[in-house]
Amino acid sequence: MRRLCELVSGSKRVFAGGVGIVMLALSTGCATTETSISTPAMFAESTTDTSSIRHGQGRYVVSRAPWTFEGSAGEVIETTTYRILTTLRPGLLLDRLPTFVESAIAAYTGSFGVLPAPSQRLETYVLATRPQWARLTESLMRERAGVYLRIQRGGYAADGRGVYFDIGVQDTLAIAAHEGWHQYTQTTFRDRLPIWLEEGIAAYMEGYRWDTLSDRPVFLPWSNVERYDALRSARESGKLMPLEALLVSEPGALLDRSASDPLVYYAQVWALVHWLRESDGGVWRASLERLLSDAAVGRMGQVVPMRVGSGQSGGRAMRSTAVFRTYFTDDMESASDSYRRFVERITRPGGKDLVVLGRSPYSG
Repeated sequence: MRRLCELVSGSKRVFAGGVGIVMLALSTGCATTETSISTPAMFAESTTDTSSIRHGQGRYVVSRAPWTFEGSAGEVIETTTYRILTTLRPGLLLDRLPTFVESAIAAYTGSFGVLPAPSQRLETYVLATRPQWARLTESLMRERAGVYLRIQRGGYAADGRGVYFDIGVQDTLAIAAHEGWHQYTQTTFRDRLPIWLEEGIAAYMEGYRWDTLSDRPVFLPWSNVERYDALRSARESGKLMPLEALLVSEPGALLDRSASDPLVYYAQVWALVHWLRESDGGVWRASLERLLSDAAVGRMGQVVPMRVGSGQSGGRAMRSTAVFRTYFTDDMESASDSYRRFVERITRPGGKDLVVLGRSPYSG
């Protein structure tokens, strides 16, 4: 899989997946606002036409209708959970898109226990070109558009919308999987997750393969060679952050340190989610599921101050650590040692062979 999102800052070029890299201007992760923004979706024609549903889409597509963006013909595809507005031309990406996003929402709601489904269709734009995407971004994000326009390759999720453009079938769908998690939590979760977990799960969702026999994706969270290679390189070069530092780091703030740090951050939070699910016989898995369930229904914000005290849960960095201490352990030294040993184990010789197969290098 090629690098998912390219952001250019002066002469510095940094690659990372997801809108989290744009956090140098978005202090709490993906952009959110309570201000309603008028979108081009409101101008889509209402005529429904299901006669042209292509093979592989029928299981999820509810309706199709014409849509035009700045003179470019496209369509609105409504699925069970998504409202896709696209200018993509007929082809493999367009054919796979409805099945992919519906399979992704099933992964979001079923990979960590049972999480709630969105209460309304998720609005998702997939533009054929970056210039179209840039003009749409200017329309949607208005005064906030500048930071998103620095993305040269990929897309973002903001205000509960996913906004992407075609960068090839494999990578466009991987972006949709990563940013789709942000889109899902923005629209469905009542409590905002700490950044390390929000970005960690988004990266965890990137790994997939397309099963041509069933004509649908199979999500394989370990199948992410890019994240694995960055993790192994950081371990070998001594650049891994200890757990305590990782919990309070923000990927955008790392841009000023070195071009590799954001990649290391995403690789480490990707590994962190795997650690919480698999280490020591899965000792943290139930706690992780409880954390996500609590955040979804708005309970996390009540539980954390009760556990660590309101004075220790204020401020973004303190909240990130407080959430970890509340749901996992107060013994940060022991947890950090366990996480370090986990990373060392999965990056040992032979680990990449298992990752390529989509298998766990920890249990494999």
